[in-house]
Amino acid sequence: MAAAIITDFFDKVRANPDAVARLSGCANSDEFVDRAVTLGRELGYSVQRDDLFTALRAANPGASDLSDDELDHVQAAGVWEALLRAPVPAP
Repeated sequence: MAAAIITDFFDKVRANPDAVARLSGCANSDEFVDRAVTLGRELGYSVQRDDLFTALRAANPGASDLSDDELDHVQAAGVWEALLRAPVPAP
């Protein structure tokens, strides 16, 4: 169920340039997830932090081996922005 909600949420975000802008340019994964949770609630989704982290890790399969600090560096390289443009894989 959570995967369907996350997928639907990111589909809606990708279709809305203002929503994409609100999630772009985050300094780290925590900031991205915090913004996404807030935006999700505003759009009527019950988006949970853990579910978002699971979806983000699924979008970058090699990330499961990364520490949180390493994951933040991957984010800085644009992984989260790529997620905003690509389909969300099922976890």
